[in-house]
Amino acid sequence: MIKNISQLEALISSTHKVMSIVSDKNFHSASANVASAMIAIHESGNLKYRVQNDGDNDKYDGGLGIHQMERPTFDTVVKYSEHYPVVAKALGLENCKFEDLEHSDFLSIVFCRLRLSMDENPLPKPHNREEVAKYCKSFWNTKDGKATWEKYYNDYCIAKGL
Repeated sequence: MIKNISQLEALISSTHKVMSIVSDKNFHSASANVASAMIAIHESGNLKYRVQNDGDNDKYDGGLGIHQMERPTFDTVVKYSEHYPVVAKALGLENCKFEDLEHSDFLSIVFCRLRLSMDENPLPKPHNREEVAKYCKSFWNTKDGKATWEKYYNDYCIAKGL
């Protein structure tokens, strides 16, 4: 399990490169790397949590992994991502389950990137962290999520030492 932003950024970059190699899509970009890192840092409490704590006894009805992906989002990626079948087969992930996100940062990164690739809107430029944070709030957390874009931004900046 990764423990800091440097390890996170390295794993994100290498995972996105591998995804690009095994498919016909370029998953690796500075924009995708920053968005994935920002989501992971915020959602996992700076890489502390792999299970969303919503106060009940069933840990599998909330988000899992460093990106705190929820089961409906996971199922959407598996069912509707045009790139999932190729990436999953090439990486040996065809039989992965939602619960596996809790124990694999790599898997969480793969599913986050596949989900981001399903958005028809382009990712913001990586140097504009405020726009990336707004994107993360609107696409990942949605209007119904309790986070704010400022929280995504601040958590990322603190982790980066900015």
